[in-house]
Amino acid sequence: MDLEKLHEVLAELDPEDREFILEYFEGENKFLNRMVEKYGLTRNQVIGRKRRILKKLKSRFFEAF
Repeated sequence: MDLEKLHEVLAELDPEDREFILEYFEGENKFLNRMVEKYGLTRNQVIGRKRRILKKLKSRFFEAF
C-alpha cells in the first residue's frame, strides 16, 4: 500500500524533479558531484532542491491519511 502511494506521488512530480530525486537516492555521495556538473548548481543548491522535492513528496504522500 505505502509503496503504491509512493509511486503515485512520484508520478505527480514534474519529470525533471522525479529524475532528480531518483538519481539522488541511487548513489547519494556520487550524486552531489554528478548533479553539480549536470545542472550547473552548487552543492548547496543541489541539497536545497532535494529538500524542496522531498517536502513536496512528503506532503502529497500524507494527504491521503
